[in-house]
Amino acid sequence: MSSLQAPAVVRMESKRKRGGEDPSNLLMGSYVKELEHVKERLKCLEHPGEEKWCWVDPTTPGAQHIPLCLHNIQLWVKYLVCKSMS
Repeated sequence: MSSLQAPAVVRMESKRKRGGEDPSNLLMGSYVKELEHVKERLKCLEHPGEEKWCWVDPTTPGAQHIPLCLHNIQLWVKYLVCKSMS
């Protein structure tokens, strides 16, 4: 039985080597890069500190700061990355 499974494993490994990057690695790389970009863009100068992000409507002068937690930012980035892949 184990001799039947071994070639499948070898074939999968050789496909990965021939095919280049694993698509999940590319997706994760895009996610990490976009996460860092969004975190930097939303860093709030009025609310300094670690993990202090705010969204301020750029179209409204004097707009209220809407605080964001890391979970909110992660969801936003997942949406952006998935949208860019479609």
